[in-house]
Amino acid sequence: MWGLDDKHVLITGAAGGIGRALVAAFRGAGARITACDLAPQALDALEGLDKTEKLAFDLTDRGGCAGAVE
Repeated sequence: MWGLDDKHVLITGAAGGIGRALVAAFRGAGARITACDLAPQALDALEGLDKTEKLAFDLTDRGGCAGAVE
């Protein structure tokens, strides 16, 4: 694919089918991943990411989004 070393990618909907595929593709290209989804338990199923690389919040909640970015 392409090299994404030293790049950080935030993937929303990471626990779903397309999100999981994106996590795998970007990780394979060397990017650092932050996986985001609404349900924290769904993020637990993502392999190869530690707890600090997973965020659970509601994209429709402005405060939740701001907190996740911080």
